Amino acid sequence: MSVHHQPKGSMCMSCSNGSAACGQRDFGSMPVIQVYSDCVKAVKCSGHRASAPARRCISCDAAAPAQLEEGQGLPCGH
Repeated sequence: MSVHHQPKGSMCMSCSNGSAACGQRDFGSMPVIQVYSDCVKAVKCSGHRASAPARRCISCDAAAPAQLEEGQGLPCGH
C-alpha cells in the first residue's frame, strides 16, 4: 500500500500563496498532522502563508474597507 502526503486542506484554504505555488513542494518531508484511514498523511505545509483577515465592523460585522480617509465612517454607518 502506497503512502500519499498532502497538505492539510484547511491550510490550503487560508493560504495567500495560492495552489500554483504548491506544485514543487516536497510534502513527504513535512511534519505529519493526521493520518487518514486510506493511509493519506495530512502534513503541515512549510510554505503556508496565512491570508490577512478581512476587516469587519465590530458593531454589525459588515465588511469594512482596507483604508478609511480621515473622518470617514464605515459604509454601514458605524
